[in-house]
Amino acid sequence: MIIGGVAERSGGSVYATIITIDAQGELVGRHRKLKPTWRERLVWADGDSLGLRTHDTKICKIGSLICWENWLPLARAALHQQDEFIHIGVWPGSITQVDDITRFIAIEGKTWSIAACGLLRAQDIEHLSDDIFPVREDMLARKQSWQNGGSLIVASDGSVVAGPLIDEEGAVAADIDTKSVVMARQLCDPSGHYSRPDIFGLTVKSANVVGAGDK
Repeated sequence: MIIGGVAERSGGSVYATIITIDAQGELVGRHRKLKPTWRERLVWADGDSLGLRTHDTKICKIGSLICWENWLPLARAALHQQDEFIHIGVWPGSITQVDDITRFIAIEGKTWSIAACGLLRAQDIEHLSDDIFPVREDMLARKQSWQNGGSLIVASDGSVVAGPLIDEEGAVAADIDTKSVVMARQLCDPSGHYSRPDIFGLTVKSANVVGAGDK
């Protein structure tokens, strides 16, 4: 399957969106970033809860969040409650942003945690004209790399097993043993035997969103 980020337009709004494509090539998931971060709010609209779910695969359930919404405790908890075994964090790319949170997600949820990061370097925009990219000169004058990657894979015990890949294009890969998740949760399953549903509860409100079915 493939999980990746796109810019999605629906009606008069633009969303930072993760799409999930299954092994048969079908679009099975669309998750819009719940809350654009800082200056992103000038461009992106607020997302909704329709895509806040895990997806079944032959080996386990996989969930995903975008960029800084990975820091939202209740968003993570919503995926924990759906028995997430592998968590995908999709990021524009910066090792300083992903190194701590990727390990934290693995340790907190007893999941495998993957950070998929992009690159943005001078060479990626220097061929553009000022008409197409009006802030080109300002960007080139700042520094050579704005997003330096940082893709990595973390096991359910918090150990880094692949990456981080920094300042270069490429791929990181690892064999994922889902039994390690089961073993880790014998000690502490935050949404299973170590939870207290009689005291705590999480309700995810459904949203009837115009354009929610768009592909």
